[in-house]
Amino acid sequence: DEVVVVGYGVQKKANLTGSVATVKAETLESRPVSSVSAALAGQMPGVTAIQSSGRPGSQTGTITIRGKNSVNAVSPLVIVDGVPGSMNTIDPSDIESLTVLKDASSAAIYGVQAANGVILVTTKRGTSDKPTITYNGSFTLSQNTRTPDLMNAYQNMTWTDEIRKGNGQAPLYENIKGGYLDGTINRDQYGDTDWMDVVFRGAAPQTRHSLSISGGSEKTKFYVSGDYSYQEPNY
Repeated sequence: DEVVVVGYGVQKKANLTGSVATVKAETLESRPVSSVSAALAGQMPGVTAIQSSGRPGSQTGTITIRGKNSVNAVSPLVIVDGVPGSMNTIDPSDIESLTVLKDASSAAIYGVQAANGVILVTTKRGTSDKPTITYNGSFTLSQNTRTPDLMNAYQNMTWTDEIRKGNGQAPLYENIKGGYLDGTINRDQYGDTDWMDVVFRGAAPQTRHSLSISGGSEKTKFYVSGDYSYQEPNY
C-alpha cells in the first residue's frame, strides 16, 4: 500500500540545505581534454581531480569531494542519467550538465554509497526538430612544465672539487679540467650528455574530434555521437 522512492525527486533550491555545485556543458566543452575527470580539475571548490598517470591518452584521474572521507578513500558515487556508472566512459561533449552533491544532507538519499559524495551526470538528448550535426575539434601541444638545468662535465668537475675541498678532501679533477677544456685528453671518458634534452622533445601534438547527430519527432528522439582522441608522447 505504500511506496518509498529513494534517490529521485525535485525540490526548490531555496529549500535545499545541502551543498550542491553544478557545471554546465559549455564549461566542459571549452577544455581540450578527453576525460570528464580531467575537465573537472579546478572547476569546483571542494572537488579535487588528480591525474596520477602521465601516459599518453590516459587522462582519467581520481576525484575526491572535500578530501578523503575514509581510510580506503573510496571514489564518489557516479549517477549517469539515473543509473550508477562511470563518467570516464563519457565524451565531455555529450554532457548537458554535471552536479556534485558534496555533503551528507544532500547525498543522504542515495544511502551509504554516497558517503564520499555523489556526482550526477545528465547527458544530452535529441529534440523534436530537424537533424542537427555538431562537430567539436581541437589540436593542442603538450610539453614538460619544467626540466632541470643540468651542469656540463666541466662544471661538475669544478663543483665536485670545491665540495671536496670544503670537506677537507683532496680534489679529484684538479689535473684534468685544463686538459678537458683544451682537448688534450679524451673527453669521451667523461659523461657530458644532457639526457633530458636528448630523450624529451619540445612539444607533443594532441588532437581530439567529436561528432554528434541529434534530432527526432514528437514521438521519437535520437542522439548519436562519437569521439576520437590521439596523443603522442613527449619523448
